Amino acid sequence: MRLIVIGASGLIGNAVYHMAKKQGFSVVGTQNKVHDPEFYRYRLEDDDPESFLQKIEFYRKRESACAVLSAAVSNINQCYEQPELSHAINVDGIKRLVQVFAKNGIQMIYLSSDAVFDGRGGNYTENDNVQPLCIYGKQKAEVARYLQDNFPEVLIYRLAKQ
Repeated sequence: MRLIVIGASGLIGNAVYHMAKKQGFSVVGTQNKVHDPEFYRYRLEDDDPESFLQKIEFYRKRESACAVLSAAVSNINQCYEQPELSHAINVDGIKRLVQVFAKNGIQMIYLSSDAVFDGRGGNYTENDNVQPLCIYGKQKAEVARYLQDNFPEVLIYRLAKQ
């Protein structure tokens, strides 16, 4: 199995990356800033997804792959304070990446958040109304709607933001 982890330097992406490696996957991870030489530098807000794919050996060999999209500006206050930057990363960058990955036959798992809900309930299901109260939740909801409308084969996995 070949796996691409977008956001492998983050908390969840890093855990997915190392778990996949431990299980024997051929795995490639990305990071926004250059810190870890094990990861490719990829900036959702302005890097070209096609150019990034060309760097990956198993992609160039046309081997099948799956991608976990875990990169995001997930700090709720940062999204509020920098709405343009967070939108460029959390929405525009993810949409560009999804378009290119889908065109190239890469299956995807998009990590969303329960911040798409209003917080009044709990144990949410897909039948619950999406009513985000914060910018981060609104951005995650926008991408989820986009995926449901255009790429229904993408698995959307919502995590609880604590």
